[in-house]
Amino acid sequence: YYALRRLHPNTHLVETAELLIDAPFFDDTLYIIMSRSGESGEIARFARQIRQNGGKLLAVTMTPDSTLAKNADIVVNDVATFDGLICTKAFTSMSMLGLMIVSELAGELNDELTGKLREHFTWMEKNKDAMLKQMTSIKALGKANIVYFLGHGVSTTLAKLGALYLAEGAWTPGVQGSFDM
Repeated sequence: YYALRRLHPNTHLVETAELLIDAPFFDDTLYIIMSRSGESGEIARFARQIRQNGGKLLAVTMTPDSTLAKNADIVVNDVATFDGLICTKAFTSMSMLGLMIVSELAGELNDELTGKLREHFTWMEKNKDAMLKQMTSIKALGKANIVYFLGHGVSTTLAKLGALYLAEGAWTPGVQGSFDM
């Protein structure tokens, strides 16, 4: 959302359930819906509404035969597999696909960018044990009743993701926030 907003200032991040009440459908609107299953009640219903109203829908889903996908003009199939309790793989891969979509819309998805992505993936694979080892020191902070994830600008997205992971994985309230200077 934040990356796309820099490219196109008339970008909105909306909870699908809010749009079901009174969604505006305009000819020049692109709807991007990201859903692992593509079958959540609000997602499936709104995807059908977009199709019925002649809207343009780009779907990012791990389930290419879902209701979401069937109603989309373009489907980006997230090939990550469904993970366990915390859907870190799915959330991470969908985030990356979202950024790649923005890069494509901006005309920046090219061999140079994909080469850099490959370099980062290689680096992460090579350094994963060291990164995991660093995480053990976090336990020394003790149990917290609440945890704040703060971000500035586009880093707010990472704060939201951190709060989501914490809430799903540790059943601890994670509060996302942002700040401006």
